[in-house]
Amino acid sequence: MLRLDRNAHLTAVCEELEDYQRRNRTKDMFSTVNRLTKQACPSVKSVKSESGEILTEQDEIKNRWKSYCEALYSTCETIEDVKLDGVREPTPTYDEVDKSNQVDENWESGRPG
Repeated sequence: MLRLDRNAHLTAVCEELEDYQRRNRTKDMFSTVNRLTKQACPSVKSVKSESGEILTEQDEIKNRWKSYCEALYSTCETIEDVKLDGVREPTPTYDEVDKSNQVDENWESGRPG
């Protein structure tokens, strides 16, 4: 019974492909071929909790991702706290920013600085 259903399905798909070919609808034809030949890739939906146990329920996974992201972003330094080589970098002045933008524009146009 299953084989008959499969054969009937493939026959219908082949007729659909022939119709696409007659109408010069190559995009539809190739998408149908890709749909037939594409391998199914099962997705694994599991995450480890903080204690190491495997979570498989959708709500548990969402809550674990939520707590992970909150912990990740709660430990981020603010921009003011970031230091380069142990020395705090001074904030650039407007003149320095304008000069930098002019250098970028000159570089893109091929003119010397």
